[in-house]
Amino acid sequence: MLIDLGSLTAQDPFERARQARALDGRAASVVSALPRTASVVLSSLAEPGPTPHLQVLAVHLPQPVPGAVLSSASTRQPGLAQLTDVPATLLAILGVHEPTGFSGRPLTMARSSTPSRQAGSSEMAAADRAATTVMATVPWFFTGVVLAQLLILIGVGWGLQRHSQHLSRNAAVRLRRVGHGTALVGAAVPAGTFLANLAPWWTTAHPSVTLTVAACTASCVVAIAAARGPWRRHPWGPAAAVAAFTCVLLIIDFLTGSRLQVDSLLGLQPLIGGRYYGVGNVALGVQVTAALLLAAALASPAVGRGYRGLPVVVVALVALPLIVVDSGPTWGAKFGAIPVLVPAFAVLALRLGRLRVTALKAAVIAGLSVLLLAAACLVDYLRPAPQRGHLGQFVQTLLDGQAGPIVARKAGQDLDLLLTAPLAFLIPVGLVAVSVVVHDPGRWHLPALARTQVRLPTLRPALGALLVALCVGLVGNDTGVAIPAVSALVVLPVLAALTLHPGAQPEAERQ
Repeated sequence: MLIDLGSLTAQDPFERARQARALDGRAASVVSALPRTASVVLSSLAEPGPTPHLQVLAVHLPQPVPGAVLSSASTRQPGLAQLTDVPATLLAILGVHEPTGFSGRPLTMARSSTPSRQAGSSEMAAADRAATTVMATVPWFFTGVVLAQLLILIGVGWGLQRHSQHLSRNAAVRLRRVGHGTALVGAAVPAGTFLANLAPWWTTAHPSVTLTVAACTASCVVAIAAARGPWRRHPWGPAAAVAAFTCVLLIIDFLTGSRLQVDSLLGLQPLIGGRYYGVGNVALGVQVTAALLLAAALASPAVGRGYRGLPVVVVALVALPLIVVDSGPTWGAKFGAIPVLVPAFAVLALRLGRLRVTALKAAVIAGLSVLLLAAACLVDYLRPAPQRGHLGQFVQTLLDGQAGPIVARKAGQDLDLLLTAPLAFLIPVGLVAVSVVVHDPGRWHLPALARTQVRLPTLRPALGALLVALCVGLVGNDTGVAIPAVSALVVLPVLAALTLHPGAQPEAERQ
């Protein structure tokens, strides 16, 4: 039996909450008129207006579970499910075996880890408010953050270069500290956007403002801690501390269900519905950038002492946890993680071990990546079908003969985004330009970067390995254009922080 109870058409969040309560009341009256043994599924099938919102999905069972919210294996998030989960749920209620090819999973009951956000009609409206707020805030937040950093750093660079002969030593140090602090805050912004979700900003009167303040405050706290730690005098110290914190934070989030990523400025967006758990492309871009820079920083003392094997061990110790967590079916569940992480860290290990990257070594690295990816997919596939993630589902599509169309569709999606998204076509051009500049920055009138590369001999290999990761991520992931774009949010501020570190003050400023 199909009954139309109405829809949520209001755009104002408070009016939308009122409509949700009214819809809840109508649903309750229908349920009370049905037999006690009846199962009821309440679902919104389409968006009633031009602005996307989260929609209503509720289930009434003969034996309800008090205090529970809906979830499914396709989202792994309490309070979130997909429309494709509804057919699988109806078949499960009727006791009909689910046919092959269903993308959804039967709905399950889960206890909400954030009950104030995702339980009940008013809390569903709050969850929708969080999702729509994030989508609206992302463009101007990052535009403002990037422009503010650029203006400050350009001003600092101009002051140091143009007036280096006229600045006193104290004035030059103060100017460097301003630039260095600004760069550290910029590098900490990705971590700050995830930490902002520790505060219930979606419950405030002005959630967009509260979210922005929370993200900026968290970024400043991380930057201050990095700048004042016992490592502060080491040229790599503060920047490496930000990179380490970012890596550890993301690993913890992957291991605990990606709660900080959902509805965050750099995380997983329920309104887009591309991914609800594990490693998204944006998180992968942040993580691989921070991890490669961290590995280079940790290996720097060993390289400086002339060791060849020890730097390789350091790189492996940084890479292994990331590869295991990112590809683990119950954690990161990212199909494209191994093809990005393994080649990048292998190239970094070879370079720091003073070995050439030959065609034969590149082929071995590619073969190893394929073997590790196949093993991760097989491990996921051997789990029960309802529990499989993206990797195990890909194995099933191979067995069903559907892998080709899926790969072609994802490749077409990536190409279409590259050609149609504003300025996205410049990303490949930018990668080529960056590789040329990194190879010889002095030739391109970047003496400060050239001095930094000489002072920190592990920096250039790290940047080369990062270029490998970004190129593979660009062509090997759907919406892969996000990986190089978000990587710039980390690597550019880190380069500025390394260049403006107080210990990097050239002789011209030491007056």
